[in-house]
Amino acid sequence: MYKKIILYTLLFYTLFGFVALPYILKSQIISNTNKALNAKIEIDSVYFNPFIFKLELSGVALKDLENNSLVTFDSLLLNVEVYSLLRAAIHLKNLTLTSPQISLVHERDNSINLLKILKEKKSQDETVPQESQLPRVIIDAMEIVEGSVKYVDYTKKEPFEFSFDDIGFRLKDVDTDDVNTSEAKLRFYSHLGDGGFIDFKSRVVGFEPFVVEGSLDFEASKLYTQWKYFKDILNLEVADGKISFSSNYHFDLDEINATKIDAINISLEKLRIKPKNKDQDILNLKSFYLRDATLLPFQKSLHIKNMGIAELDIKSKRNKNKSIDWLGYIQVEGGDNNSTDKNGTKKEQTNWSVRVEDVALEKIRVSFDDRAISPNVKSEINELNIFAQDITLLGEKPFSYQMNILLNDRMRCSVDGDIRHKQIDIDTNISCKEFDVIHYRPYIDELAKESLALYDLKLQKSLFGVDAKVNIIDIENEIFAKVKDTNITLEAFEASKRSGAKKLVSFKELKISGINLDMQSRKILIDATELKNLEVDVKKFKNGRLNLENLLVAKKEKVKKIKAAKTKQELPYEVNLKKFTLSQAKVDFRDYSLEKEAQNTLDKINLNAYNIDIKEKSWLEYDLLARVNKKGYINADGKLRHTPLKQRGKFQIKNLPLKSITPYLQESTYLEIESGKLSLKGTTQYAKSSSSADLRVKSSLNLSSLFVNDTKKDALLLSLNDVDVKSFTFEMFPNRLYVDEIDVDSFYLNAKIDKNKVINFSELSKTTKIEKEDKPEVRNESNSSKESSFPIKIAKVNVSLGSAEFADYSIPIKFHTHIHDLNGVIYSISNTPGETSYVDISGEVDRYGSTKLEGSLDASDPKAYTDINFNFKNLDLNSLSGYSASFAGHEIDSGKLYLDLGYKMLNSDLEGSNKIIIKNIELGDEVEDENITVLPLGFVIALLEDNDGVIDIDMPVEGNVDEPDFKYGELVFKTVVGVITKAVTAPFKFLGALMGIDADSLEFLEFEASKSMIEATEREKLDQIYTMMMKRPKISLKVTPAYDASSDLRALREEKLSKLVMQKSDIKNINENVSAQSIEILEDIYEESKDDDKLDELKESLRDKYEDDEIKREYHTRLLKLCREIQPVTIEEMSALAESRAEAIVSYLTQEKSISVARISKSKVVTVDDSEENIVKVKMEIEVK
Repeated sequence: MYKKIILYTLLFYTLFGFVALPYILKSQIISNTNKALNAKIEIDSVYFNPFIFKLELSGVALKDLENNSLVTFDSLLLNVEVYSLLRAAIHLKNLTLTSPQISLVHERDNSINLLKILKEKKSQDETVPQESQLPRVIIDAMEIVEGSVKYVDYTKKEPFEFSFDDIGFRLKDVDTDDVNTSEAKLRFYSHLGDGGFIDFKSRVVGFEPFVVEGSLDFEASKLYTQWKYFKDILNLEVADGKISFSSNYHFDLDEINATKIDAINISLEKLRIKPKNKDQDILNLKSFYLRDATLLPFQKSLHIKNMGIAELDIKSKRNKNKSIDWLGYIQVEGGDNNSTDKNGTKKEQTNWSVRVEDVALEKIRVSFDDRAISPNVKSEINELNIFAQDITLLGEKPFSYQMNILLNDRMRCSVDGDIRHKQIDIDTNISCKEFDVIHYRPYIDELAKESLALYDLKLQKSLFGVDAKVNIIDIENEIFAKVKDTNITLEAFEASKRSGAKKLVSFKELKISGINLDMQSRKILIDATELKNLEVDVKKFKNGRLNLENLLVAKKEKVKKIKAAKTKQELPYEVNLKKFTLSQAKVDFRDYSLEKEAQNTLDKINLNAYNIDIKEKSWLEYDLLARVNKKGYINADGKLRHTPLKQRGKFQIKNLPLKSITPYLQESTYLEIESGKLSLKGTTQYAKSSSSADLRVKSSLNLSSLFVNDTKKDALLLSLNDVDVKSFTFEMFPNRLYVDEIDVDSFYLNAKIDKNKVINFSELSKTTKIEKEDKPEVRNESNSSKESSFPIKIAKVNVSLGSAEFADYSIPIKFHTHIHDLNGVIYSISNTPGETSYVDISGEVDRYGSTKLEGSLDASDPKAYTDINFNFKNLDLNSLSGYSASFAGHEIDSGKLYLDLGYKMLNSDLEGSNKIIIKNIELGDEVEDENITVLPLGFVIALLEDNDGVIDIDMPVEGNVDEPDFKYGELVFKTVVGVITKAVTAPFKFLGALMGIDADSLEFLEFEASKSMIEATEREKLDQIYTMMMKRPKISLKVTPAYDASSDLRALREEKLSKLVMQKSDIKNINENVSAQSIEILEDIYEESKDDDKLDELKESLRDKYEDDEIKREYHTRLLKLCREIQPVTIEEMSALAESRAEAIVSYLTQEKSISVARISKSKVVTVDDSEENIVKVKMEIEVK
């Protein structure tokens, strides 16, 4: 019976367990699921083994009300150890879920399909849960096999799909009461839909306390998959790239601060990013790695042994609107690192401790294309490598770093140093070479155009380099920088004007070495600055402007009045440059403003300056050497103080070629300097002074081999062999020039007057002659009140071997003379009024002549005082034929001229004592020219020349040189013409004046009427004429026989009447003639000659008018007159009287005075009618034969 009961019971148990229970379970599961969820479940079969308590569900599918699959699995196997319940334990021997498939959908309304199937629970009274102790749990094995999850997100513009495939989960060997002997292990793994794999392993070390440890491996997930999920909010596309991750972890619930994640390794490979919907990559990364990192999250500690980047390539650009493309591709949301509580109060956060032992960023390439500037600039970092060691987030200890860079295939930089950033302390060594400045010229141009009103400079070449040691340190919250032993170079520099392509400025290298900057002590010390091979091309254009003008002109900014804020007064920087060097510099100057282009070059310029300091009263030393136009040299050295300005130095200019100034001379003259060298050597001194001159230059000067040509005449104008200024002192503030001594050796001057009577010196100027406007007469101040604003004094000038040529082609016979061997001295040349200069110069003229200039004058105002003698001796008169021909119409064959010209001037009153001596002059042919007036030059010479052939003339000249009509040349000319006029018009008077004889009446010899005998008084005249003729052997005397038709006729008739009376009266003495002329005798004489009644008629007429004695007297008078008139006198008798008079003169001079008969001549008889008081004048003339 018991067996049957047991058998039936077992049979029932078997049937119920195998048949009924699966059916009940299936229906209950379906019913309860439908009640609890907005979904329906389908189960293919339920299997239960009541003997081993094994439950298996197969073909399970959970679908929503729309029949969309949510969760499916092939089978669920549950195997429980029933007997464990007897031990108050749950012993799960096996739980296996096979091929679960989950469909997770994120709808467009942001709902999740799996959440939508949950029904809302009705509110129930809250009950206080009772604490219960968990039973013992033993799990032998729990696993999921070949599971998968498919995720679809419809909230994106395009549905995002992702799947977890081949999901595996395993938990085994769990015993909550015996952790030490059990090995509770957990593993979760899955293949990702993009090819990645995740593997999570864990081991429960204990439950009381709960301790777990394990590892996580995440391999090669494609980043493109994750990008697709975020692509709607990013403008970037992750075109390629894989990421891997692995780590270990340890968690102890009792020691939660000891939680550790270690052996962290992260790898990112072949990352490729491009802009969305574009094909060009903007970022390529070969690999990023993080190795062997340890994270203590609750201790906020992260330790990374190695991290780095290999071959990162970034491309970026700035658009024309100045936006950078990367800023548009990414969105960066900033926030405050400090969290706040609900009340807005900031919570204090503990800083993380992060340490990275080694960082290596290798082979980074960056390309930046800037299209916002014109022309576009493309910058390329061809290779960037950065290495750092022991980096900490807190920066309490310094870390070292190294960096090297290759920029634009040219510039190379290496940087290394140490950085501590908790309290900033940065030590950096920088070395960069060949930075191409021109590559970034558009930025320079843009900046210049924005800040300058005018920018006409264009960089053509320039390479920059730097070698620096820099320390940046935080001292009491103030940042200071120190620069040590730094060198800066600028090489291959070249610049031109933007408006022209020709080179303007260039240099080989600018090197600033040994720079030491201390911002804390405010000091800048520089060891040396050197500028090599500087070349400056300077041009002056036709409009007079330089090509260097207006290259950079700053904008005019409006000055705004801003109330000064009280700021901490900072001390100025101390700046010191130990040495500045300018080596092998060159300045080329071309002047196109001139009619003839000029070019001057200053090259081989070497300048050194030592100890340049901005401190007041600091001295710098300098030296300079330069070459001028490849021949001359400039040398200088000395000391200079800038504040207050003071200078002491020496200088030397050697063989400075003067030919280069010819184009400037030819702007206004026809002068050309063919050759010439100028040399100077001296000292300079400047110091502001109230007691002496501020600037003083003491020097010597030498001018040698100077040849100046007249280009208009194509002839040499001036030459100087050597001018030596032995010593001079030039001063300014106040101004003064003092020259000790000047030696002038072998100078030559060429003066010519052309056919148009224009001297060559007057035609040297090219300036247009402008007629002077009439100006009111300005009263001259007295010389004593004038003081020169620039006093000049030359103590002594020595002249040796000077010469000059003078030619005059304006006269009929060309004149040419040569003055040579000029020697002498000039003392005390000064422009200070009242000082006297002394002159003593002598020389030779042509072959045998000589000249001498001596005297004194006030050089500052010769009109105030002049006393000069200028003489010429033994000049050949033949050479002066041109002037004699032009002036008087005669050539001169021979003769000698001596001139002694004396000029005395006092307060503009001129007294000239000109003494002229001519010896043995012989005139030549007369010049036949209708434009020339022939003067009786021979006659004048004869009057002037003495027995020795000497003509001695004193020709004084007087006048006031300040008078408007005073012209010295005209005055001399008038004087000479006056002498000739006097000689010609009044030769006797002229000679008399020369000889001290009163010769006013020598032109005539007086005779009594009808007489030819020379009276004693007239013999005196002949004696004076004799004296003249003896002293002037070339003159002759011409006597003109003359009679007076009235006086002589009357006298001759009286003589004949007297003779008749004497015959009639028989008297013998002529003196008794008058008393013998009685009326009777006279009547007889008349009646013998006339037979008429005229006497009777006379008597009758007289009786009517006179009485008694009056009648007799009147009758006698008229009778005497009638008797004279009837006496016959012939012309022959009159002529004979004239001849006898002339012969008397000739006889006296020839016989008594022994004058040669050849020197006296007679002319034809002439009749005169101007005799007075019975005196007849016989004219005598001086002649030259």
